[in-house]
Amino acid sequence: QSKEYKAVKDLVDEIEQNYDTIISPRLLDDAFFYRAQANFYLNNLREAEKDIKKTLRLMDVQQKDPALVERLLFYSKLKERQKDYRKSLEIKNQVLVLKDSFDEVEMRQNVLDIEKKYQTEKKEKENLQLKQDGFKKDLIISENRNNLLLIIVGFVLLLTFVIFYYLYN
Repeated sequence: QSKEYKAVKDLVDEIEQNYDTIISPRLLDDAFFYRAQANFYLNNLREAEKDIKKTLRLMDVQQKDPALVERLLFYSKLKERQKDYRKSLEIKNQVLVLKDSFDEVEMRQNVLDIEKKYQTEKKEKENLQLKQDGFKKDLIISENRNNLLLIIVGFVLLLTFVIFYYLYN
């Protein structure tokens, strides 16, 4: 396992020197984070701290990135292993604030999604009701037309009967 960590560390060293041509700065913070983890497990705590600080500086621009929580938790774990409990606690408190912020954003998004679904369902029900009302009106109009036609046919038959009655009497 130590060989794997060393390989990760060496690969990221190479990437760091040539990152402009190999990797975008957005992905560079991931590379530094993985090297920090490798150094941590190799017990190179100073190197791990340098890399996690680089990662956090790069991520500082994108404060809303949920991966920031993972990086900060790792940094807290690193500070704890270095027996800097005060700094570890500060970082964990920062993580709690960030998690609350992310949870709030996620919850708001869920509420907006549910509201959108509700509004869509409401509109669909309204449209269905309007269609049903339209069908009912068409049915009533059709029944009224049929009744009027029956009355006219009845009147014409009665008139014809009356005319024939007077003609033959």
